[in-house]
Amino acid sequence: MVDRAAVAQTAPVATTVAAAPPGDSRRGLKMALRRFARRRVVLVGVVIVAAELLFALLVPFLTPYSPLKQDLFATLAPPSGAHPLGTDDLGRDILSRLGYGARISLAIGLTGSLAGRIPGAVLGLFVGYRGGWVDMLVMRFTDAVMAFPGIVLTLAIVAVLGQGTYNIIIAIAIAGWPHAARLIRGQVLQARELDYVMAIRTVGARERRILFRHILPNTVQPLLVSASFGVGGAITLESGLSFLGLGILPPTPTWGSMINVGFQYIEIAPWLVFAPAVMIFLAVLGFNLLGDGIREAFDPYLK
Repeated sequence: MVDRAAVAQTAPVATTVAAAPPGDSRRGLKMALRRFARRRVVLVGVVIVAAELLFALLVPFLTPYSPLKQDLFATLAPPSGAHPLGTDDLGRDILSRLGYGARISLAIGLTGSLAGRIPGAVLGLFVGYRGGWVDMLVMRFTDAVMAFPGIVLTLAIVAVLGQGTYNIIIAIAIAGWPHAARLIRGQVLQARELDYVMAIRTVGARERRILFRHILPNTVQPLLVSASFGVGGAITLESGLSFLGLGILPPTPTWGSMINVGFQYIEIAPWLVFAPAVMIFLAVLGFNLLGDGIREAFDPYLK
């Protein structure tokens, strides 16, 4: 599976630093929003993400059932008026579990992506500006971390830390920070050689002011793209861990654990797998479309 966060490091995003001098930011933001709104496929991503978030928030009003309530007289019931998406092997309502599982999967995806991107971006900002042996050492370490597939690395971390929501977020953050560090470092290497940055350095501006006032704003846009792609990847990782039995402890519902249970009854109750699989697919698709939209909106070479 292609890591969309790694793809976000390619040329279309990298050009944003060199073409984003300070000033006139309000007009540039308006133009970016217009480009963002013009893309219908991007609006599809917005609708998908908004619909899943609303579903997670409003699920108590959509179904009267608790996601943990068992009805052993209605096990593996097909979709009906009482249970629009059917029930699982313990008679629990699939619609209810799907909605409460969305809360967990989306929260872990958003939190895990940000928890990895923010520290990675700060690290990339400093080592890219400083350069030298520190930059070389940090980049070789990031190469070593990125050499491991994301699912293998998160499996190893969860095996050491144990199961649980916070441990999964930590594992996803550790797997994701190298992508942000390399991305922001590349942006900083370009930005520090620009004329206005060199002029600021010659007048004696402090390093902290140069980094956070003049260079950091030019790296926010590609970081948003990376974070948007990273949310989809984090949701996939969490679902994979839950499917393998290393995610959130049962009976708490998650999309991955629902697929794990559903595979045991896929021949007689395919809805157990179909419903959570569609939710994962739509979540990843929605956030990836958002990432594409943000990239194209802030790319000055695309109109």
